[in-house]
Amino acid sequence: MRSAVARFAAAAAFVTFAAAAALAAIAPASAYAQPVERRIEIAITDQGFRPSRVTAVVNEPVFIRVVNQGTRVHQLSIPHYYIFTRNLGPGEVSTIRFTPDEAGTFDMISDPSGTETPEFTGWFVVTDMK
Repeated sequence: MRSAVARFAAAAAFVTFAAAAALAAIAPASAYAQPVERRIEIAITDQGFRPSRVTAVVNEPVFIRVVNQGTRVHQLSIPHYYIFTRNLGPGEVSTIRFTPDEAGTFDMISDPSGTETPEFTGWFVVTDMK
């Protein structure tokens, strides 16, 4: 025969399992879903960024692939978010992963010489709506 403690432990485990199963059945799947990572490709040419305006959503992860399609060294910076790629030679690629936490329109620049005089500018726009 099982002791009263063993019967109580078994009953408590069953109640806990049943409660968890009931909650899982009624909770929407989206409550547990992770935000989908937005994938963006930015080409840098000798004339500027393509596209020159990029859009993201607050608190939605972003993966940016930067490709230098020009004949000179370029780089990409989004100073507001402290994002700075290394200088990229022709054909080189850099990737960036982050989650923007503030809505607004922010400068996106290329300043491979580090002189704080960008060779060209674009815009990184973060909205609070999907």
